[in-house]
Amino acid sequence: MYAADGETVSWASEEASSHYSEFRIPGEELRSFECEIMNLADDIAFSVHDLEDSIHAGYIDAHTFEGNDRRIERVLDKVAEVFKGEGEDVQKTYCRLVKYISGHIDQSSGDSGALPHRRRKSRRKELTSFLIGRYINAPWRKDRGQKKDAVSDRYRYDVVMPTEHSVEMRLLRELVHELVIRSERVVTLEEKAKFIVRKLFDKFTGDKGYYLLPDDWRELSDHGGRDASLPRVACDYISGMTDDYALKTYSRLFLPAQGSIFDV
Repeated sequence: MYAADGETVSWASEEASSHYSEFRIPGEELRSFECEIMNLADDIAFSVHDLEDSIHAGYIDAHTFEGNDRRIERVLDKVAEVFKGEGEDVQKTYCRLVKYISGHIDQSSGDSGALPHRRRKSRRKELTSFLIGRYINAPWRKDRGQKKDAVSDRYRYDVVMPTEHSVEMRLLRELVHELVIRSERVVTLEEKAKFIVRKLFDKFTGDKGYYLLPDDWRELSDHGGRDASLPRVACDYISGMTDDYALKTYSRLFLPAQGSIFDV
């Protein structure tokens, strides 16, 4: 949270601290009902759309769930541990989820038998629509109990998702993490991105870092004093770069054959 947002955040959270302290769970933040809804919406969106993107990129295909795969075993073990004691059979839930997914993936092998691109895209969208509809229609609200002097009902309710659906969503997130995020292709690019960002930050906060900034970003630095604000300005400047622009900037700074005084 930025200092400039402090007053607004304090106002928004005042009701929680003054009226609902008895609902707080140690180590957890008490969220208002609208925050609970937004949090669930984020979980649903990321779980489902990450799956769709993974299928589209070829990380998950018709053969992903065939045979014994240690990666999937790790996913099942992890999810089972999270929901231990809640009476949900994670293996059965996984099999049901795989049936949903497999029914919307091209099962053919080889280019000659593959479905047209438009049809494959249609199947992915059908899967996405089905899962999102399933998850947004499942939860209900649970009354936490309310004080008589409460200002509003913002902290009166919890959003509760059935365990079956929660397990499915957790399986989706863990499958994408194990099969995609931890894959060699993605980890390699991630490490390259980290390297480039670190090198750019070091350069922009170094002895001549101020003079490497565009004029408008120098002005931002000047407002707070060059030395005091340069790391903050450099951080904001780099975070606003597109991938292509970050690579272009890195090339101009570090690759001998790249860059010219005539480049814009």
